[in-house]
Amino acid sequence: MIVLLALPFADCASYEVAEMFEPVLEKSFALIERQLAMLERETLPTFKIMCLCGGLGSSEYIWKCFREFSRKHLQLNCQIFTDHRAWSAVVRGAAIRGLSGSLVLSRKAKRCYGICVHQESREGIDDEKDAITCPVKGKRADGYIHWPIKL
Repeated sequence: MIVLLALPFADCASYEVAEMFEPVLEKSFALIERQLAMLERETLPTFKIMCLCGGLGSSEYIWKCFREFSRKHLQLNCQIFTDHRAWSAVVRGAAIRGLSGSLVLSRKAKRCYGICVHQESREGIDDEKDAITCPVKGKRADGYIHWPIKL
């Protein structure tokens, strides 16, 4: 004999589900705006790639919201990546954490692999005290670090 239990469930319209994501999206967009403001204050180039990770990264709706936000509100033409295994990353992480305890030993990088470089001097942006003369490229601004990241 098979007995089927009727479990309670919520019947939500798509706009109601979208409303559930609003607080998370607003916090995420505010964080991006703060990061862009910091880059602008430091006269650093803006980012060109966003990577959505974890459970939110598996949502096409979230991806579309980030794309629209970057195009309309930030006027950025950046690429937005998601991993096709985004949700399983959350589950795998939870399983590993449950089996072996915390794997996070430190939240600070123990090593960095930035490369000290100089770049073309920008009048009104780079300090004159950082100016050097490169025998090949002429006047340059010293003291920059290039962080190579493999995608």
